[in-house]
Amino acid sequence: MQPGTAPSAEAGPGAAASDARPLTRCRNCGAEVTGLFCAQCGQETRVELPTLREFVGEATGRLLAVDGRLWRSLFLLVFRPGQLTVEYLNGRRKHYVRPGRLFFALSVLMFAALKFGSEPVLLQSPAARSAPQTQPQAAGSPGTHDWTLSLVDHLQPWLLRHADLPVQARALQRLAHFRTLPQAQRARALSDGLLRYGSYALVAMLPLYAALLQLAHRHYRVPMPGRPQRYIAHLVYATHVHCIVFLLVPLALLMPSGGGSLLVLLPLAWHGVQAERRVYGGKFWSRALRSAFVGLGYTTCLIGALVLMLYGSMLTAA
Repeated sequence: MQPGTAPSAEAGPGAAASDARPLTRCRNCGAEVTGLFCAQCGQETRVELPTLREFVGEATGRLLAVDGRLWRSLFLLVFRPGQLTVEYLNGRRKHYVRPGRLFFALSVLMFAALKFGSEPVLLQSPAARSAPQTQPQAAGSPGTHDWTLSLVDHLQPWLLRHADLPVQARALQRLAHFRTLPQAQRARALSDGLLRYGSYALVAMLPLYAALLQLAHRHYRVPMPGRPQRYIAHLVYATHVHCIVFLLVPLALLMPSGGGSLLVLLPLAWHGVQAERRVYGGKFWSRALRSAFVGLGYTTCLIGALVLMLYGSMLTAA
């Protein structure tokens, strides 16, 4: 058989897969090739089947980017806030993990840590948590100060005004069922619901955060070369900000009770100040006002999303 021609039918499908030599013609598009990859479609010219080790390494590498790029990306993300965004916006991307893939990998890590390392959600006042309870209290009694039942009380009047609709009537039944559950079961239902809907909320909040960044950094008196202008540039920065949160949350779960929140808030505040200075530049007070606008808007939307997730958890509680 001449070089560059397709294998004959008699050779069988295994003949091409067993050839370890690079081809002179791409098996995928038929274009002539001179190296290890086709210049037209990008497929490799070596068609030998990989070993089991190579197969597993390729799968994990493509999914989670577990190679040198990951560690270089994490180093910049943690120790040089904002530099990973600058590298990407300036076109230096070969040695780093792309923002979308890094977002996916670290969000999987965070949700796994929350699933196996977090306690059930107990929405009670501090006095109710610290007070000794020698006898179990009935669900919804005034002494429990259960804020989840307060959320139910706020939603039920609105549903009662529209109880003639099938959807609202069904929701009232689900809320009544949630009230009858024991406190521990309500807490577990809320935790499971927050984990279930959290990934969807993150995907929805990410472009919203980028939109707030674009609004906050829309007008400058003094132009600065390299400062993000387009929405997609703000989205890259927003993705990296979320990635640092995904890294800090699992570490906070390892800390003793009371220290986890400081582990998240203090480094996050430092990271935000340094990252915005490196990416957007400008005077300190200008950055502070813009950050306050973004933080206030994002926090308001985040609280709204949290309330919606809590209601969704109540309505789907078993």
